[in-house]
Amino acid sequence: MRFSIYTLKKKDLGSFEEKLPKYVFDNCEKKGFFTIGAVGSDGNLIGVTQFYIGILKDNEFISDIIYVYVKEEYRRNGAAGRMLWKSHNIIKKSGVKKSLVFLKDNLNEKMYIKEFFENNGYLFMKVENGIINEIFDFPKKITSRKIEQGVCWVDI
Repeated sequence: MRFSIYTLKKKDLGSFEEKLPKYVFDNCEKKGFFTIGAVGSDGNLIGVTQFYIGILKDNEFISDIIYVYVKEEYRRNGAAGRMLWKSHNIIKKSGVKKSLVFLKDNLNEKMYIKEFFENNGYLFMKVENGIINEIFDFPKKITSRKIEQGVCWVDI
């Protein structure tokens, strides 16, 4: 399957908006948030990836892959991997050394999602609570028992 990767604005999400969690749509075009889309040869959006680049209190730059989604009928064709690759390129060009992803234990497809990230260079480990507290700004709602942290060094 042929597709292209583009940076998206809210207006580009079109009918995809109803398939996305509200926070992904709301974050689109916000400072520090990047939304990447895979567009099929017919011009229709088939997938979305969103990530955040910011700075922690200790002046370390950080990135967080917030969301990856590909319409079911287009999965296993490389769209998610290409969107992640494009995200890593942007992250690297921004001077960030590592990309993080946080997976919730209650995800129905967690093993598939974790395998996808592992196949794309992520290593999973115990959550660094200081980082998760700064990124999410609501530490009482999240505990390390409910979240798994993946790290990919993009500057290698």
